[in-house]
Amino acid sequence: MDYKEFLNLYKNKYQFFMWFLGAGVSVSAGIPSASNLIMQFKINIFCKNTGANPKLFHDLSNSTTRQILEDYFVSNNILPIEVSNDYAYYFEKAYPTEELRRQVIENAVKGRQPSFGQRVIASLMKLNACRIIWTTNFDKLIENAAYKLYNSNDELVVSTLDSNDLARDAVNNEKWPLLIKLHGDFQSNKIKNTDSELEKQDIKYRKLLIEQSQKYGMIVSGYSGRDDSIMETFNDAIDNNDAFPHGLFWLLRIGEKPCKKLSDLINKAKSKNINAHIIEIQNFDETMADIINQFDNIPDKIKEYLNEKMPKATFPPLPTKGKGFPIIRLNALPILDYPINCKLIDCEIGGYKEIQQAIQAANTNIVAIRKKIGVLAFGQLGEINKTFNSYNIKSIKDYEINNEKLQEGQQELNLLYQLLVKCFENSLPVKSKYKCHNYYLVIDKRKFKPQIFSQWKMGQYEFKEYYYGNIPKLNVPWAQTIKLKLEYRYNTLWLIIEPKIWIEDETFDSNTLNAIKVFVNSKLSNRFNIPSNQILDSWIDLLIGKNQNKHLCLFSGSKSEIIPSFTVSGITAYSGRNA
Repeated sequence: MDYKEFLNLYKNKYQFFMWFLGAGVSVSAGIPSASNLIMQFKINIFCKNTGANPKLFHDLSNSTTRQILEDYFVSNNILPIEVSNDYAYYFEKAYPTEELRRQVIENAVKGRQPSFGQRVIASLMKLNACRIIWTTNFDKLIENAAYKLYNSNDELVVSTLDSNDLARDAVNNEKWPLLIKLHGDFQSNKIKNTDSELEKQDIKYRKLLIEQSQKYGMIVSGYSGRDDSIMETFNDAIDNNDAFPHGLFWLLRIGEKPCKKLSDLINKAKSKNINAHIIEIQNFDETMADIINQFDNIPDKIKEYLNEKMPKATFPPLPTKGKGFPIIRLNALPILDYPINCKLIDCEIGGYKEIQQAIQAANTNIVAIRKKIGVLAFGQLGEINKTFNSYNIKSIKDYEINNEKLQEGQQELNLLYQLLVKCFENSLPVKSKYKCHNYYLVIDKRKFKPQIFSQWKMGQYEFKEYYYGNIPKLNVPWAQTIKLKLEYRYNTLWLIIEPKIWIEDETFDSNTLNAIKVFVNSKLSNRFNIPSNQILDSWIDLLIGKNQNKHLCLFSGSKSEIIPSFTVSGITAYSGRNA
């Protein structure tokens, strides 16, 4: 299931889902992530044992700092038995008493304000679109977000380890919304943060979660799946018949690899015929914005509340044009002309997936996306009618795409993105692939003609096994590819290109996966300035042509029809030093 399908599912079934929120949802509010806390714990232990000055290790992102710590803990065998328990292990090593641990947590959460995503959660509660939230977090950001919206402490039921009977009472009497804090609250008398404490996950909460999993689906965000106690509870829930009847959806940031416990859990759920998926997202705040934007008739009070924290696209003024050296070449091509008129179709069709199925079934040459107001499409009128004819077309109108919507990254930008990708695919020896919310153009060996790539022979990059092939000893196909992005910045539409290596998504064992990583690294690791510049030139020559502009259109039509087309420059943007 992709991201758009998940959003559409939530829109139609929101009342059937519980939420499970981990530390990741509080990062944008300024609370350290679990990985950053682990680094702080390690620094504390290292400095305490060696007498080193903690100020020397203030930069947690410094690779040298990380390597020094890693070498120390490995050489001294200060390692958890289970890697997945490293947070609890190092926390207890650094701060042996419960009081010290409580103070650390209190300092981490003190003075923090709810993020936009947490305000959306509070708004969903107010709309009766979010009844039960489970969280491992100690902070009070969800409560504070709700209290500010409600102007009251009474509407949200909060159950902590000190008051776990409140959760049972709320469920039995349907007192919604309900927030259940599995690990306690930094102000409560009980707090769970170490191995021994987490192993004794409160049995009442455990039983309640398993029971409610028979009625609701679950959406998990900001939680990696590391705690044995929590994951055991999820597994026990799945072992019961008919668990998570509305699905189990685990939100992970793009590029974040699921831990083995999580992968095993999702696979187990699927084997039990549960609609279980890992959904890739940009971040929690953006996902919550996409979710709340699907709701109609939101009360003005909630709109005002959300607008106080709404992320806004703002750009600092540009400095004067730099002409000095060094000159930095960017991987951005200006799009000099692009279509601003498309069709708006009012018809009875669902979301993105159903639209793509309709296009495929009708075998039509159009590009279309869904907005609340209807379907936006580029294509000949006859092709559009053919595609949506069986979906009760009520009207087809002209629709103008304005630059404000492009700057905000709305669906109009996505429509242009899809159109441009299809134009390239139709005119070049490439095929388009979609992964992690981005399109890729991959060398297509079925269309491959050596003369087209004759300019790609350069030094160490000879034709031999350069464009596509199989990874030695693995028989895993690979190909050169380029990632495309479309962005509207500084009153210009830009095509961002990034050369990559494409490997088809499959399930590989760990040894094969490591071998693939080594191979891909061998292809990319020597791409320093000169070869990177040459590779960028080669792709631009293929896409656009050397130092020229290229006109691209998806189809031809009658004089009465507006033909959507692009003019893309083959000269990248450059940045020079200011005087």
